[in-house]
Formats: sequence, structure tokens, C-alpha cells
Amino acid sequence: MGYFAAQGTEENGVLSRSNCIIIVIIIIIIIIIIIIIIIIIIIIIIIIIIIIIIIIIIIITCLSCQEASNPEFRRADAPMAQEEGDWRGGRAPTPRKLEALYKDSEGTRAGPKRRRRVN
Repeated sequence: MGYFAAQGTEENGVLSRSNCIIIVIIIIIIIIIIIIIIIIIIIIIIIIIIIIIIIIIIIITCLSCQEASNPEFRRADAPMAQEEGDWRGGRAPTPRKLEALYKDSEGTRAGPKRRRRVN
């Protein structure tokens, strides 16, 4: 730009009209190139963020599938009993609910130790 300014100066130090237009056009082109580079960088950042979100969703989905299928991955608040005393996060059902749960079609209680008749 200094070259154009030096070529366009007249004796009184005023730039000629054609060189001023060339300098303005070069400045506008540089500004447009900078704006395009910024837009490309923003688009690349957005694409990277979308890819990271998709990867996180895939990882969460895989972990939830493993938790559902593998009993080792089950948490304590899972809605199924892991052991005899553990029921829905530690809340034990009432004896009446237990009786209804373990009662089968014959009216017998199917406990882990023995089967006995329920009155």
C-alpha cells in the first residue's frame, strides 16, 4: 500500500484519484478476505461442536444399553431388585405387597427357601 501511496503523491502531497481508488479496493478486498476467514473458522467450530455432541450422545446411549443388559452396571436406584433386600433403591415393599408379588396361580408363596401355602 505504501507503494501505491508513494506513486500517487503529487507535489503538494495529495494522492491522485486513481491511486486512491486502487488503495480503497485493496483495503475492501482485504476486509472481505478477513471476514470470509472468520466465517470459515466459525463454521469449523460449529461442526466440531456438533460432532462432539453426537459422540457424547452415542457414548451415553452405549452406557445405558450396557447398564440395562449387564447386571454389574446396574445402579442401586434401578427399578429392579438386585438382591433379596434391595428393592427400588432400598425402599422395601410392605408385607402385603410382597405376598401379592410372590403369590402364584395356585395360591402358594414362591419364596427362595421353600414354598408354603398362603391362607
